[in-house]
Amino acid sequence: MVSPCGNPQIGSIDIAQVLTFVGYEIQWSNQSFCFSTDTKECHFLMAKMMESATAHAQIPFKNEPLTDFSKVENRQAQQEALGLVRLEIGQTHPLLIGGQRISSEETFASVNPANPSEVIGYFASATLEQVNEAV
Repeated sequence: MVSPCGNPQIGSIDIAQVLTFVGYEIQWSNQSFCFSTDTKECHFLMAKMMESATAHAQIPFKNEPLTDFSKVENRQAQQEALGLVRLEIGQTHPLLIGGQRISSEETFASVNPANPSEVIGYFASATLEQVNEAV
């Protein structure tokens, strides 16, 4: 892929591909990261990304309505949701490359930053070839 800077010597990675690779399924507006030793080229790209982010930030912020936890049904719904999340703690998650789930014997732990002894989940480690395939 040619970078948005127009320089074919600069590597470029689609953000959505990278985030999908690490397990996130998101939508992102055709932005790319630029990897270059040329600082001016990367500053140009970063400025373009900031323009896009600034335009997106013009959408008015709206808070979610507050939930009244004094109501039994709201407390119960919250407890049920937390229970579902707890069922997933400690599971092993595969790589996600090009829509394919790929398991690996080598994994790494993701921990709760508020309680580092609590492992949230294990994630498959990628080989260099898998990283290149994802990019």
